[in-house]
Amino acid sequence: MSGGGILIMPTFHFTKKIFVISVLCALLILTAAGWFFTGYLVEMATRTVKHNVEDANLIISLNLINELKRIESAAVAVAGSPLTLPVLQANTPANMEKINNILDRYHKSLDAAACYLINQEGLTLASSNRNEKDSFAGKNYAFRPYFQQSIKGAIGRHFAVGIGTGRRGFFASAPVRDKDGQIVGVVTIKKELEDIETKLKQYIWFLVDQNGIIFVSSQPEARLKSLWPMSKEQQQKIILSKQYGLGPFDPVLPKQFQAGAEVTFKGNQYITAQAATPYEGVSVVLLWPAAQINMYRSFGIILTLLTLLLTVSFLVAIYVFAQSNFRMKSLLKESQAQALALAASEQQLLAQRDEMQAQKELLAQAEERSRLILGSMSEGIFGMSSEGRVTFINAAASNILGYPEKEMIGKMMHTEVHHTYSDGSEFPRQQCPMYLTSQDGKARSVSNEVFWRKDGTAVPVEYSTTPVFKDGQVIATVVSFHDITERQQAEKELQEQMKELEQFSRLTINREERMIQLKEEINSLLEQKGQEKKYKIVGE
Repeated sequence: MSGGGILIMPTFHFTKKIFVISVLCALLILTAAGWFFTGYLVEMATRTVKHNVEDANLIISLNLINELKRIESAAVAVAGSPLTLPVLQANTPANMEKINNILDRYHKSLDAAACYLINQEGLTLASSNRNEKDSFAGKNYAFRPYFQQSIKGAIGRHFAVGIGTGRRGFFASAPVRDKDGQIVGVVTIKKELEDIETKLKQYIWFLVDQNGIIFVSSQPEARLKSLWPMSKEQQQKIILSKQYGLGPFDPVLPKQFQAGAEVTFKGNQYITAQAATPYEGVSVVLLWPAAQINMYRSFGIILTLLTLLLTVSFLVAIYVFAQSNFRMKSLLKESQAQALALAASEQQLLAQRDEMQAQKELLAQAEERSRLILGSMSEGIFGMSSEGRVTFINAAASNILGYPEKEMIGKMMHTEVHHTYSDGSEFPRQQCPMYLTSQDGKARSVSNEVFWRKDGTAVPVEYSTTPVFKDGQVIATVVSFHDITERQQAEKELQEQMKELEQFSRLTINREERMIQLKEEINSLLEQKGQEKKYKIVGE
């Protein structure tokens, strides 16, 4: 507007409807983004776990197979020794001494349980444990699968519990042939595999047969049990075979699984992997902790929730500021309208306009102060476990409460900062909104409580609680809060400024009434002089 007038610019009003639409759009977009981001993290963690599982399975399989092959090679070497055949042809003291020396030497070098020689009928002629009470010498092992395999010309391989000793072992056997190539006996080496179990104890693994019987494992309590449930018929058949003793073969896992499935073992979640071995029906089963996958999944969910909280808080702050700004501008427009009405008057009215302009500047300054006050408000965020212990806390929360971040981790949040009402009375934990959210899974907003700083002083806060769910259960609670001390001070300043504006408005009205009175007096004097009235008074 020209001629010293005031230009009123149109302003955008951030209405409640726009606010709700903005919040819904932000929630939709961020939730979708969080869903895809969490899925990406889980996929990445799964790939890493699978790679680790493959490496671990390879290490276990190679160590186990190398050890078993070493025993097999030793059995073949003893069977092919020129000192082995004579005792099968003539059981003389000299021949027995020679074969015993060979068996003792391999027994010691392999750290084997026993090395022994069996004739065609399955009778043990010589054994490295001949001087022990559970000696194999004189025992008949024709029923053992390893003997039956080697007497037919093959390398015998058998996992079984010793009939006499009751101890687990791998039996490797090789046929002994005469000069005509006829099989006249069998050399067998029994190796107990506790050293392999100890060597690879950092992994959770099981060597199982086709029935699921665990013969070798890094878990002592799982040995000679079944990896999954078996029928009574299966158990009875295994008992009759005398391969694994008399049982019972209790299951370690609740049901049979496919490789790659997730199972529970000792209360923890694991990813399964199964690798075949060169031995028929025998495989290595590995359990790898699924904690890394679950951790990545939880991180994605928490990050999504925090982003949602921050975004909603930001929109709320904008909405509150916009509403306050809108009210301020409404008041400013009213003041400008009054200034425009006085602009056409005499010099005295111009002075009034200048004063109104000054008031406008005061209002603009008040508006700026209000904006700075709102902009300086900080938000604290912390997370709690279902027991109420702090799992994370941001810098703003640490600064507000006066606690270093590391000091708060693991502390009971209610005990540290929420133990007392503002009037000094005890605040029972069972009534704490944060505790209630962790119990019933309901989000809450509170604006009339205080938190207690480390130095013992109270800080008024406005906070909201959001539950974090997993499998339908509340596993954590995220709390975001504001220190509303400055906001309370700002509200007080705004009230004082409104009072000043009200006083100014009353002053303006009084001055307008005085101007009307002056104009009436001028008109009266002009009438007395016979002149036309100069001012037209509204309402005459």
